[in-house]
Amino acid sequence: MKFGNFSGGDTNFLGGFFGDNPAILFNPSTYKFAGRFSVLGGVPNETSPTGIWFKPDGTKVFFTGQASARIKSLDLSTPWDITTCSNLQSCGATLADTAGVALTAPSSCAFSNDGTKLFITDSTVGNGSIYRYNLPVAWDVTSIVVTTNCNADQQNNTFLSGNTRGTGIYVKPDGLLIAVSNAAAPAGYRVGILSAANDLTTITLDSSASSTGVVGINFFNNGNNVSVNTGSFLEVYGCPTPFSLTSISLQYRKFVFENFEGSLLDLFWKPDGTSFYVIGNGATIDAIYQYNLYGI
Repeated sequence: MKFGNFSGGDTNFLGGFFGDNPAILFNPSTYKFAGRFSVLGGVPNETSPTGIWFKPDGTKVFFTGQASARIKSLDLSTPWDITTCSNLQSCGATLADTAGVALTAPSSCAFSNDGTKLFITDSTVGNGSIYRYNLPVAWDVTSIVVTTNCNADQQNNTFLSGNTRGTGIYVKPDGLLIAVSNAAAPAGYRVGILSAANDLTTITLDSSASSTGVVGINFFNNGNNVSVNTGSFLEVYGCPTPFSLTSISLQYRKFVFENFEGSLLDLFWKPDGTSFYVIGNGATIDAIYQYNLYGI
């Protein structure tokens, strides 16, 4: 059984069996299941979790829900340990666009590095917009102001022009780059440059890549890798130019997720690469799953 950089047929490796093989950083097939936390429950109850994002210090995890159309958060008493979650909180009303029209399928979430801006995509067919929300209290989703709904303070309807089903989003810590995935034709991923930090009105296209069945996107390892998923497997690509999709090359692909149930809907990598997290919904459990580098 081979571990390392894969090429050609080797990318179809079914991970999950380690034996005496060494763990390899950023190869998801050398990570083992470390625990999960059900996101069922709360008011309103969440039965269709989608996007996932972490506070930079690992003490909070956020997720979007299509059943509730809200952004929710959990506290982690041990940073980055998903099994220590508690204190489920939610924004006070349905997420909406700038005009107050409720979103029907919030699909992914990302935050500015200071926790005062929230970014959302919606996977409703025909919705190619990106939405931004203000958090008067940093990292506190309950502080999003409610009018009729939780209205966006900004939205961009053109960056995904021709790509009309946003399914994933990533925002660089400096707020000057945004990446999105799209599941409607032409499906794939786009990276945009923001001339003003966290300002959706200033996006210009930097790079793009085509794919099928795309769901989530997350840059990590200082932008030298980008990870995407397609609902059934997770892929890691090398980026010759950090934070760019130009000339990316497939390094790893993982099909089998230990103790995972349901559809793989979004992912998040811990910045140092020692853990990654996926969120999904299944027949009996909707949960966030954690996988740690083998041997940790």
